[in-house]
Amino acid sequence: MPVSSHQVHIKLHLITPLVYESPSAVVTARLLVRTLQDVLLPQAYHADLVATRYSLATEQTGFSLGVEGFSDVAPRLLALVLEGLAGEHSNILHIGT
Repeated sequence: MPVSSHQVHIKLHLITPLVYESPSAVVTARLLVRTLQDVLLPQAYHADLVATRYSLATEQTGFSLGVEGFSDVAPRLLALVLEGLAGEHSNILHIGT
């Protein structure tokens, strides 16, 4: 599959007070990020082969998400990460509340 030569940089700040609502919420949010990174490792590896990668971290106001790489791969990787955040692993945040 040919890869586009156009590069994109996508930065999102997902604002939620749940991340820093309590000490246990901080820990569970960080666990969510690490778990999601492990779950997405096979797909992220394939994207990395074509110089497209993502970053996901907790912030005091929520999550920061960045995707950079080729314009025909980056949106699919972004959708994959967002689906992971909205999916079954997102329930971890409710443990700390």
